[in-house]
Amino acid sequence: MNPIYINESGNKAGPLILFLHGGGVSSWMWKKQLAHFEKEYHCLAPDLPGHGKSSEKSFSIVQVAKRLLLLIKEKAHGKDVTVVGFSLGSQIALEMLHQDGSQINRVMFNSGSVKPMRFVGPLIKPLLYSSAPLVKWRTFSKLQARTLHIDEGNFERYFVEAKQMPAALLAETVQESMSYELPSGLKEVACKGLITIGSKENRSIKRSAKLLEESFPHFESVVVPGIGHGFPLAKADTFNQLLERLLKA
Repeated sequence: MNPIYINESGNKAGPLILFLHGGGVSSWMWKKQLAHFEKEYHCLAPDLPGHGKSSEKSFSIVQVAKRLLLLIKEKAHGKDVTVVGFSLGSQIALEMLHQDGSQINRVMFNSGSVKPMRFVGPLIKPLLYSSAPLVKWRTFSKLQARTLHIDEGNFERYFVEAKQMPAALLAETVQESMSYELPSGLKEVACKGLITIGSKENRSIKRSAKLLEESFPHFESVVVPGIGHGFPLAKADTFNQLLERLLKA
């Protein structure tokens, strides 16, 4: 098992924030968050397996969550811990809470899906294998980048990383994400939390947000107007303000 690359910055004496990116991007998506929080906080932004600088041949949400809980134990040393996830990263953050919520003081879920697409599950890998060559086309990647609110300044890095992911690993990652469902027993989680989505998200993400609200009735929930999938990139200042409010709660 290859080590996960960690972009580590900030005040190592301060409280810990773990930033978990979405599928198809990597830790670079958090650069505006890191710039905002690293003066006061100890920031960790890993490249999830198969993304960015983390090479890997397989992907499992359950296994990644286990590895990141070990990372927290190694780095936190009893400090206050906040986990922030976007999309796939939100699913991993949720799985971390499920496996060992005692290590986490605060959590922010953004655009996390917990509504498995059971009927399309068997079709995911064949479809992704057949469409994998499209990722190498700049025009197709431009369209994908637009849905994630990736600007011109970040597009080249996104494009390079998208091309380097093997089709088999991409298919496995997407299948893991699309089949992930809400774990049981989460109402016992005592940490503080925030659930955010864009007002233009798809129906599945909106339904997932409702399920998360029901599972965490003590969490704050915010719908951000005017955007779809990609809140941390689309409106970084607003995202940082909401996270700051959670951290100070």
